[in-house]
Amino acid sequence: MQLDKELTTILEYLERERGLDRQTVLAAIEGGLLSVYRKKMKMETGTELHIDPQTTEVYIVDAAGNRIPAPALPSGRIAAASARQMIMQKIREAEKAQLFEEYKSKEGAIVSGLVDHYEKGSLIVNLGRIEGLFPASELTRAERHRRPGGAIKGVIIEVAREPQGLKIILSSLHPSLIAELFTQEIPEIRDGLVEIKKIARVAGEATKVAVSSNDSRIDPVGTCIGIRGTRIRAIMKEVDGERVDVIRWREDPAEMIAATLSPAKVLKVEVFPERRASRVIVADDQLAIAIGKKGINVKLASRMSGVTVDIKSESELKSEELPASATLPGVDEILAKKLKEAGFVSLNDIASARAEDLAQVEGIDPDKAKELIESACLAIVP
Repeated sequence: MQLDKELTTILEYLERERGLDRQTVLAAIEGGLLSVYRKKMKMETGTELHIDPQTTEVYIVDAAGNRIPAPALPSGRIAAASARQMIMQKIREAEKAQLFEEYKSKEGAIVSGLVDHYEKGSLIVNLGRIEGLFPASELTRAERHRRPGGAIKGVIIEVAREPQGLKIILSSLHPSLIAELFTQEIPEIRDGLVEIKKIARVAGEATKVAVSSNDSRIDPVGTCIGIRGTRIRAIMKEVDGERVDVIRWREDPAEMIAATLSPAKVLKVEVFPERRASRVIVADDQLAIAIGKKGINVKLASRMSGVTVDIKSESELKSEELPASATLPGVDEILAKKLKEAGFVSLNDIASARAEDLAQVEGIDPDKAKELIESACLAIVP
């Protein structure tokens, strides 16, 4: 028996238009036909059915290994419709299986789609032969109000089989989106000459990308930025203008923090590995620049270095380091330190002290001592 004209047309359509492998479709048709024959003609167990891929001849191999032509399909309208239903079911299963394997292999890769509609906050996009889903948690604020038909890119973060079909979960927030865009735009990264070491991202706001060079002749930062910023602008365009800064990778966490906070000028960085924490000191006029809008730079520096980042100005640091006595009238930084050295650390120490003991401190006479005791008592009264 030859494969009928209708099934041959379906085979050619799926192969040409849907991109299904010919052998995959033939295997699905074979499975459907075998189910029909077993159900309607009571074929023996161990019998196989095959379709010649060249001639589309349908034949059976019996349990003894003999090849015999397949009998005609069951006649009658109901029987024929049942047979075709089984065959189409097998074909649909084969198509789903191929789509699953295709997209499963693309996990972590960027795909482009067209905005279709929003459903309970999630964005449904058309990927061509199948739909993808951006959960609301994987969209930037701007992407939660896209117009239908607009293009959008995302990283495939999960591909799963579900009862209702294949589910492809996409993300526009994942740092790997930035990595893929850099790889696509910059040949030196694809060739392994420049390497992305780490990415810190506050999606929709700003991203820092730390890079290094595997060739001493290549400047990794300049290479990623491109002539007159052409490369980095192309990448930023793909993420709706999100700021993307490229910095040179440092092994030292303190240096990495300082580089991430640029263009703020950092005076000092102290890292406390045991607490996974750090303290950054900047000039007073650099504090706002270092912290950034809504604390974005602090978040980026923390994610890039792997430690919490606490930024303080010089004035804040100085006030923290000075003893409490520096808050009293007539006590400057020098006198406060002398009081501390003499054992008068807290306001309580001064309030409970004897005037003659305070007067032993250089720079304090008996009258000054009495004034300090009175001021300290007033300061500690609730």
